[in-house]
This record gives sequence, structure tokens and C-alpha cells, in this order.
Amino acid sequence: DQQFGLTLLASDQEEIADAFAKSPSGRDRFTHGEWAHTQTAPRLSGAVSNLTCTVVETIAYGSHVAVIGRVEEVLNDPSGIGLLYYNGNYERLSHRGMQP
Repeated sequence: DQQFGLTLLASDQEEIADAFAKSPSGRDRFTHGEWAHTQTAPRLSGAVSNLTCTVVETIAYGSHVAVIGRVEEVLNDPSGIGLLYYNGNYERLSHRGMQP
């Protein structure tokens, strides 16, 4: 079974978000932040959550492919404040909602 990782960034990880949005190469992206490369999926230190998922289905749409996954493992930092990119800006997301 194919697996992939999903990382929910913390509010202080804007640089990592920018690197993934702007980096021309997949490998270059992982030079930002402290990553542990496990057998299943990379994990980012300091992230709000790191999820390991198994691919259930892929759906081609235009030039993209949507990947549907089943969550197999979740590692959370419950004290973390999440990072959200919304309407062209970064916002902080906590259990109380968006914060500037």
C-alpha cells in the first residue's frame, strides 16, 4: 500500500509554508525545518499535527490528481496554534478560531 504524510503547520512555520509553495523541486522543500524521515512518511518537528495516511483512491482532474487517504497515525501537539493561509494572508488558527 502507498502511504503519504500530511502536516498541519504551526503558526511560526510560515517559512516552511512559503518553501513548499515556491520551491521548484520536491526535495528542496525539505531543507526548511527539521524533518524526521520515517519508513512511512516525513514528520516535521514543531508541527501542530503529522498524519500518516494510506492511499485509498486517486482521482484525475485536469492537470491535477486528488489523493484520497485513510488516516493511519496521528501525532499531535495539542498546545500548538495552527497556521492557515486565507485570502492571501497567513492567519493563526487555535481552538478559538482565526486570530490575526
